[in-house]
Amino acid sequence: MKKRRAILLMLILFAGMSAYAKRHNDKLDNSKFGIEFGYDHNWQYAYTEFRISDYTDVSKKTINLDGFHVGPTYSYYFKGVRGLYLNGSLVYQYGVGKIERDMVYALTCGLSEIYSDQLDKMNKFSYITHSLELPIRIGYTYEFDNGLGINFYAGPLFNIALDWKISASGNDGEGEMHLISGKMVYKQNDIETKKTDENFKTYNPFDVAIGGGVGVTYKGLYFNIGCDWGLTNVCKRPSYVAKVGEVVAEYSNKSKMTQLKLSIGYKF
Repeated sequence: MKKRRAILLMLILFAGMSAYAKRHNDKLDNSKFGIEFGYDHNWQYAYTEFRISDYTDVSKKTINLDGFHVGPTYSYYFKGVRGLYLNGSLVYQYGVGKIERDMVYALTCGLSEIYSDQLDKMNKFSYITHSLELPIRIGYTYEFDNGLGINFYAGPLFNIALDWKISASGNDGEGEMHLISGKMVYKQNDIETKKTDENFKTYNPFDVAIGGGVGVTYKGLYFNIGCDWGLTNVCKRPSYVAKVGEVVAEYSNKSKMTQLKLSIGYKF
C-alpha cells in the first residue's frame, strides 16, 4: 500500500509540473517532453556496529551495483534567460551486483545471523534493486551557432525503493530476502517456504539525494554525465537493542547511496 501511495504521489507531482508549464506559456518558452535512458553505477555504503558487554564488532562494506534507468522527462525553458530551464523526470532504475556472504550481514544490519544455518548452505549471492526516481533539476544550456551546446544542471533527487532483495543459491537450496517488504522465500528439495519477517524490513523506501552533472547537446539530442549523493540514512532501524535472556546486544546501522549516471535522451 505504501509503495502504491508513493508512486501515485510522484505521478501527481510530475503531472502537476506539466500542467503548470502549459498554463504559464507567457513565462515559459519551448517547453518539451522527452525520453531518457542510460547506464547507472551505484555504491551503497553499509555500516553496522555490534556491541555486547565489552565486545564491539564493526562491519563496513561498500556494495557495487550496475544497472540502467529509463523514463520520461519534461523541461521548461524560461523566456527571461535564454537556455535556463527546469527539468523533471520520472525514472525507473534497476541495479544488480554480486556480493559475498559477509555483505549479506552488512545489508541486513546483522540480522541475517538469525538464519545462519540456511545461509551457510549458500555459495552464490546477488543483490538486486528496483527503484522509482523523481529528479528535479535547474539547468542551463549554452548553445553555439552550429547547434552544439554545453549543458549544466543540479538539484535534488527523490527515490522510492520498490524492491531491494538478496538472492542466494547453493547445492542444497535457494532463497530470497526482500529488504523493503520483509518477505522471505526459501526452497530446498522442492519444498518452498514463504513468510514475512518484520525484522527484515531493513530499509526505509524513501530517500533524498542531491547532485548535478554536465553534458553536451545537439538540437533535441543530449548526453549527460552526473552524480547524486544520498542525504538520508535509509536504515529503518538506525539503532536498536536486542535482548536474549540476560544477554543484551546493541546495534548501530547506517546506509547511504551514491549514484553515477550516464544518460542519453531526446527532447521532442
